[in-house]
Amino acid sequence: MKTTDPVTLDKGTYLADLEPGQSFGPALFAVRSVTDRGEETRAPQLVATLTDCTQPGGRIAKVWQADSHTRAALKVGQIVQVWGKVDTTSPWAGELTLERVEAIAQPDDLSEFLAPPPEGYTRAWKEFCRLIRSVQNPHLAELLKRLLDKQSQCAFADAVAARGHHHAYRGGLLQHTVEVAALCEATCAVYPYLCRDLLLTGALLHDFGKLTEMEHGLAAGAFTAEGCLIGHVHGGALRVREVAVGIKEFPLPLLNALMHLILSHHGEGAFGSPKAPAFPEAVVLSQCDRLSAHTTAMHEAICKAPAGQTSLWHQGNWIYTGDLGDTPRPALPLLSSACLESQGAQESTTPNNFATARCIPVRGLVAAGRGEESAEYSEETLTVVPPEEGADYLVRVTGDSLQGAGVQAGDLLFVQQHATPRPGDLVVAWLPGQGGVVKRFAGDRLESAHPDYPPIPLTEEVRIQGKVTGLLRPL
Repeated sequence: MKTTDPVTLDKGTYLADLEPGQSFGPALFAVRSVTDRGEETRAPQLVATLTDCTQPGGRIAKVWQADSHTRAALKVGQIVQVWGKVDTTSPWAGELTLERVEAIAQPDDLSEFLAPPPEGYTRAWKEFCRLIRSVQNPHLAELLKRLLDKQSQCAFADAVAARGHHHAYRGGLLQHTVEVAALCEATCAVYPYLCRDLLLTGALLHDFGKLTEMEHGLAAGAFTAEGCLIGHVHGGALRVREVAVGIKEFPLPLLNALMHLILSHHGEGAFGSPKAPAFPEAVVLSQCDRLSAHTTAMHEAICKAPAGQTSLWHQGNWIYTGDLGDTPRPALPLLSSACLESQGAQESTTPNNFATARCIPVRGLVAAGRGEESAEYSEETLTVVPPEEGADYLVRVTGDSLQGAGVQAGDLLFVQQHATPRPGDLVVAWLPGQGGVVKRFAGDRLESAHPDYPPIPLTEEVRIQGKVTGLLRPL
């Protein structure tokens, strides 16, 4: 199959910019799906869905007469260079007709072809980490630590939660998981007899099997062989059991209860649940999962409704899309590809504060106390999702002078170099004869949150090396 070096090519036209009657090409798009109708048909022989960052939901593209070269090029997950036009006649108005297709070697940077992540992603990530840390049962905490390691957490960062029903966008699995776990946590306040640690662990892991059930890159939503043959419910439960049996003295009743939460979280056999909920925590998890899925799906449909339309046929029902009288529906953040498409190209291509997981160096230790404990250099790196303000490196904290500010020994701090601190910001500074310290910037001095450590005047010898933009507490 012929390929072209993508380094010599520009992206070309974006899908959101294509208007009826317009010719285009060369332009680069990703192939999300393909239907081959065969050789003998009056309909288009190939029907594909092409995507890019401006229309992650994709646009329909047709090939009326497809030779073997075109069939080989149009594969799910492939980057293609295409030429064609936008149809103007019914019933194909707005769809693309492809006249030439070439397969392209996949570039290292796929940002032009992947869907923008949802707004609020960074907040969801922080909540995800908080919920994991909040589980106190030592066996369940160890299980979460092993299952949600660096690799799995990075996979959560980009994973979709479904093919199309709900949270079917990059970062959707994280968003859905956090919603379900937060709902379960809130329910524990109403029903104090619930086992919080068991319920939250089940919520955090209920869709763990989706990491391997579906593809999560250019072919996001396509089922893998494991997805077709096993599915995420059984696959997730099997993976949990596999890891749990390797934890010393993991109680069998606790493992059986956790597996039941995963196996019953769809609630009914008609919805793909091999077991019906058999104890209160399982009932809560199945209802919270349903609440997150259906509320989000309906919200996405409302966002997609044309302006002024008050009703919309959605999944077998009419839903109301109008205002709520004296209590107008608040303007909610864009959450999915459906929402992005409904807003048009101008908003859907606007950059947001999402930062994908990347490898960040750890610059040794800084002291939240006396600087003689610090060490500036280290060869260690971590793959993490930086905070919204960004980060150039991480430092590991020793000492106790900032415990009053919520910083503990062993914490990792995100640091942005060359940022101008404001009073109240945490900063990393270098002190002559002592080394690196982390303190709170107070204009003309550096302060600790511990009474045993006096303020440090800002003199010419004190160098502020960076501003702290976030905290990462290892599990």
